[in-house]
Amino acid sequence: MENVGIVVACLNEIVTLLDSDYKGNKLCEFPYLTYHYIINDKNVYVALSSIGLSNAAACTQYLIDKFNCKVIYNYGACGALCDNLNLSDVVIVDTLVDASFDTSFIDNCKECTHIELGYLDPFMKVDLSYFKNMLDKLSDLNYVTCTSSNRFIYDTKEKENLHKLYNAHICEMEAASILLICKKNKVPCLFIKSISDTKNSSDNEYHDNAESAAEKALHKLISLI
Repeated sequence: MENVGIVVACLNEIVTLLDSDYKGNKLCEFPYLTYHYIINDKNVYVALSSIGLSNAAACTQYLIDKFNCKVIYNYGACGALCDNLNLSDVVIVDTLVDASFDTSFIDNCKECTHIELGYLDPFMKVDLSYFKNMLDKLSDLNYVTCTSSNRFIYDTKEKENLHKLYNAHICEMEAASILLICKKNKVPCLFIKSISDTKNSSDNEYHDNAESAAEKALHKLISLI
């Protein structure tokens, strides 16, 4: 039976799975709140990483080491950086930019580039070859470029700047580090995100929509598993 890991950043995202019809068993609360499900003859281990790149990286390694997870998924809410994405739109990430990482001064490379892993520019492609046949089920979803950083991006001008710099469509706070850890471990990963706050979001838009957006992304993910 294949072991599958799911990294979830926020309580309002994981609650969508805990409240679903799938019945899981709590395995532990430390170092990460972790649940075990059996879905379509797969062992599915779901861990709550908490917000941020470092938390998500450590949680990903935990799932790989502790439960021998051979595939890592990440679902949840994200912010839109462009006008053509609306609340609860679900997307698949095929390119990631670690927007808060920069060693260009000391490494004489482009900004936000992980040269230690062989990248020549900031754009890290997600290898989707493992999921090729499964993704046919989600042919209605768009593929996007996502920026990750350790800051919640809410200012419209900052969102516009990220879109202009990287031609990015969404932003969030975990995916780039999950990709890096999976690449180091040679484990395939997939990111399914849903819009919780638009480019011109109001102050409460994220809080009002994060849970429902995560539920939409989870529904798409479960259809793959």
